[in-house]
Amino acid sequence: MKISIATFAAAFLLCTIPFSSVCAQLDLAQSCLQWVGAMDTPGRAMDVAVAGNYAYMADRESGLQVIDISTPGSPALVGAVTLPDYAWGVAVKGNYAYVTDRGDDLQVIDISVPEIPVLMGAVGMPSSAHGLTVAGNYLYVADHSSGLQVMDISVPESPALAGGVDTPGFAGRVTVAANYAYVADGNSGLQVIDISVPESPAIVGSVDTPAFARDVAVAGNYAYVIIADSGLLVIDLSAPASPEIVGAVDTPGAAAGIAIAGNYAYVSDGLSGLQAVYILVPELPALVGGVDTPDYAGGVVVAGNNAYVADNLSGLHIVRQECNDVTSVEDGPGLIPSAGIHLAAYPNPFNPRTTIAFSLERAERINVGVYELTGKRVAILADQAFTAGEHSLPWNGRDVTGRSVSSGIYLVRLETASAVTSQKIMLVR
Repeated sequence: MKISIATFAAAFLLCTIPFSSVCAQLDLAQSCLQWVGAMDTPGRAMDVAVAGNYAYMADRESGLQVIDISTPGSPALVGAVTLPDYAWGVAVKGNYAYVTDRGDDLQVIDISVPEIPVLMGAVGMPSSAHGLTVAGNYLYVADHSSGLQVMDISVPESPALAGGVDTPGFAGRVTVAANYAYVADGNSGLQVIDISVPESPAIVGSVDTPAFARDVAVAGNYAYVIIADSGLLVIDLSAPASPEIVGAVDTPGAAAGIAIAGNYAYVSDGLSGLQAVYILVPELPALVGGVDTPDYAGGVVVAGNNAYVADNLSGLHIVRQECNDVTSVEDGPGLIPSAGIHLAAYPNPFNPRTTIAFSLERAERINVGVYELTGKRVAILADQAFTAGEHSLPWNGRDVTGRSVSSGIYLVRLETASAVTSQKIMLVR
């Protein structure tokens, strides 16, 4: 089994975070994801939604394809309906599938009998509809150059435009959590939109991303944004008006889509298939496994124990996700998490100096170091014996050679002969 140094380091650092109740020996094996089955489709698989025993595939030039997934190892194509233009995104609610056709329409399809989908009609959109999601009686559509459009689907077969708000970039994908919609807005990063009144959506916050924002998922107070050719970006949403980038992890391919289940993000990664990212600590995402697919992995959704991947020219691929969180409560030989040690930093965030404060229950030798999130040690603050009680150490934001380090998140790690703990700090220059 091959594990990259960066992956091992990220997993190692996860095991030293104070609020992680146990230091887990994470299963970092590629077997975390297992390919189960596939069904080729006649067109180019772009996006997928799952409802019950069926997967609904937006299949570009071949419209909507309906696939029976009751036996994941042997999925079967059971129905289809052609559309006026290219099928791009799909969402399902009840007996209806809503498909964006990359033209200027939203297509409404009756799927009450999945084997015989019926095209009911279309609703014109201001621009070129892309991704979409359902929340309550509303459908939220990422409408490219026209931003976010909100459709009332209280009468499912007759969606009506209820409201909209333009975004500064090109809206590609959207997700909804509570009273906010989050739009992956291309070169304009992530847009946070208040939808407490769906008919009057309003942008309340945004954050620029280092590359083109392609997709977004939300879990808890964090948004997980797919950025072109750069993998996964983690954004703190605890203050919706001031979202903040707090973590990132690169993926081996060109990340295109994302779905979240439990403590894992599943990233469809272009020519590198499906990648699993451990997000128990959102600020420290760690790539922990992957499975290749034959073509270009685009849309992805997780339902039950399986991930369903729209894999362009090779159709639907089904991957069983068997990523386990904690398999042991052992930190390693003789080490336990932070027993009798208290560690803090002030100020935090800081520029350019901070003070590392700690207390010991008894006299002992300790090692205190500062680390990048990749696991690389930046500075050694102490390697000596200390008496019981309270102590402090300064750090001036410089590495072992005396050079100033760049802005970012670092970890201060304190280790004794029997225990270990760490503290996250942020340098803002």
